[in-house]
Amino acid sequence: MGIILGEKDFWNQGYGEEAMELIINFAFNDLNLNRLSATVLATNERSLNIFKKLGFKEEGRLRKAVYQNGDYTDLIVLGLLKEEWGSQA
Repeated sequence: MGIILGEKDFWNQGYGEEAMELIINFAFNDLNLNRLSATVLATNERSLNIFKKLGFKEEGRLRKAVYQNGDYTDLIVLGLLKEEWGSQA
């Protein structure tokens, strides 16, 4: 799962976090999923912070998995369980 806000004018206004909350609620409450997974480039601190703020836990790291801007970067694997989200919602 993931989202992209392509227009920088809309960054830092809470839209990304709100969109993620809506997706998570839909996944757990309407689709009755048990877990969600996401991958984030280690260089994408903004996305990583949002996922962690919403309760996602780092479950693993694929070292130097993605070639980006002339160098390799890690890909971080995150997960959130329904029971963990229930304590926040």
